[in-house]
Amino acid sequence: MGVFHFAKSYTGTICVLLASLSISACTSNSSTTSSSPTSVEALQLASSSAPLSGGGALQVVKELPAPQNTQNGNEQPLSPNDVLEVNVFQVDNLNRTVQVDAGGQISLPLIGTVTAAGKT
Repeated sequence: MGVFHFAKSYTGTICVLLASLSISACTSNSSTTSSSPTSVEALQLASSSAPLSGGGALQVVKELPAPQNTQNGNEQPLSPNDVLEVNVFQVDNLNRTVQVDAGGQISLPLIGTVTAAGKT
């Protein structure tokens, strides 16, 4: 039971590290001043004053379509044959690409086999 408990606690640590990295990627270093135009204002100025080299024109839109291969922002649970890229912060030799097996599991060093299917 000791090994299973260790693997379980290590899984939590990896999840916390991955969550921290995800959140830190959301920060922004904005160096614009309050007198500079917002991005929408800048686009409106550019579209009204400068033609594009390809002959097209800029257009301001409220929303963009979802990126290809997504489900409009809905969660996409993992399923067998999905391929995951696992990066462990500051431990390059643990980084790897793994495929979810037919049973819905992946195998990683130090924590062993983990159920991945159905998780988001």
